[in-house]
Amino acid sequence: MGEQDWARLGLDPTTDLAAIKTAYARQLKTTRPDDDAEAYQALRGAYERAQQWARQSAQRGAHRQAPPAAPQRCGTGPEPAPELAPSSAAAAERIAPPAPIDAQVLIDSLELAWRRNGDDGLDLAWAAAQPALLTQPLPARAGLAAAFARWVIRLPQLPDAFVARLAAEFGWRDDYRSRPLLGDALAEGLEEALEARWPRMLNDAGLMARAQALRQLCDRLRAGRDTSALVLMVLLHPRLLRDLTQIGPAVLRRLGLSLEEHARLHTLAGRAGLLRVALAAAAFIASGLALGAPGVPLLGRTLTWLVCSGFALGAVYTAGAVLAQPPGRAGRLLQAWALSRRQPALGLGLLAAAALLAYVNTAGAQLLQPGGAPAAGGLIDVACGLLGLAGLAGAWPRDPEQGITCVGLIALAGAALLSGPATAGLAVTVLCGAALVVLLGAAHADGRLRLPMPVAALLYPVTHALRMSLRWGPMYSLLPAAAALGYAMLPGAWVSPLMLFAVWCGSGLALTWAQGRVEVWALARLSRA
Repeated sequence: MGEQDWARLGLDPTTDLAAIKTAYARQLKTTRPDDDAEAYQALRGAYERAQQWARQSAQRGAHRQAPPAAPQRCGTGPEPAPELAPSSAAAAERIAPPAPIDAQVLIDSLELAWRRNGDDGLDLAWAAAQPALLTQPLPARAGLAAAFARWVIRLPQLPDAFVARLAAEFGWRDDYRSRPLLGDALAEGLEEALEARWPRMLNDAGLMARAQALRQLCDRLRAGRDTSALVLMVLLHPRLLRDLTQIGPAVLRRLGLSLEEHARLHTLAGRAGLLRVALAAAAFIASGLALGAPGVPLLGRTLTWLVCSGFALGAVYTAGAVLAQPPGRAGRLLQAWALSRRQPALGLGLLAAAALLAYVNTAGAQLLQPGGAPAAGGLIDVACGLLGLAGLAGAWPRDPEQGITCVGLIALAGAALLSGPATAGLAVTVLCGAALVVLLGAAHADGRLRLPMPVAALLYPVTHALRMSLRWGPMYSLLPAAAALGYAMLPGAWVSPLMLFAVWCGSGLALTWAQGRVEVWALARLSRA
């Protein structure tokens, strides 16, 4: 054992096996086999020679402590066997091979101590068992490492600090030889379990840039600046909520945000969303007062508008996901149809036919029987509704997020056009017409159809809403359509398709400009923290 071995371990000569192992683990943090295999082999050799030297030194010290033999007696007869001194007996025990350890019995005792006495009890039980583990030969330690690895995989509730001690004891994350000793299947399972506890940091520049605002917001929460964080979350709500939803807790954890911080951000986003709804209600009331509407009816209209918009926005995700990726055999057929060259032309043709037939049936029923439609007219309305559903399936966007946005646009546009009393035939006509316009705009936006400039200009509210969806998510992209619905429900407002179109376009442009300017200011303010 040379001085260079102790220097490589960064330790003075000692017979303390635990100190040698701790020094070795500390050096492994900077000397890894995948970075410098030769330096790692030299460090491993120094570690093994230091352990061997410490054991031999302890044994030689035990021999030196043994008392001298008693003088030989004179006379005949057999000489009695000398009794071993206590120090000699201890030396004999150290020289003898260590007693084997039953891995399952040890794990059961540790788990029992943990469940009875908590984390402190587990630490005490592990401290009592660790010295016996250090004396085990390599084959026995391999079996112990495998048993403890299966325990860590089976019981993810084990404390992180205790699992870290196990990983250091058996070299799960530092020693390249642990994988062959555990076997590929067990090593992969253990790696997934350790990755879930201590995820490795990502170096994706795009994800880190998107998560930067979330991390800065968490810094404000840690500093106790909750009011400032809430105000900034209100201003940045579309962007930050989209990042929280799309990136997800697992990736955010690998970017440096804990699960607790992720939950706090979600709670903050929920409060910010409620504040934005309150601001929208205040804007609705202010618009009604500007038009001279009385106070009490205006409050009722405000509640009705919030309920209708909330119902439409709440149903968006479920309906959009089902229509974008329907389950079963029908879903596979629709996915195959989405790649067809006749998609979306055939679906749009069915929607146009359904809207036209429903309009003709409604107009004819009013001419022939002004008091109401006959039973045959009702059957025709049902047939037109089914034809419209077939058209929806035939022209639906390929992108699921676009499908979610289209559901909300159809619902809100239909509700705005049907803000007054309507028959079933008129409802079918309006909904099929709204679906035709929205899906035509979606097909133009994703390149499935090439439309002339005048037609594309008429579809601007739809294509603009889809661009807003890509930037801020479906919920924010539906706000212009919700504004058009709110205008249609204002008392005393002049409602016509042309006016609703103007409100939709104007509110879309205004919201895009305002949110962009607010984000620039809020992000600059956030980075100053």
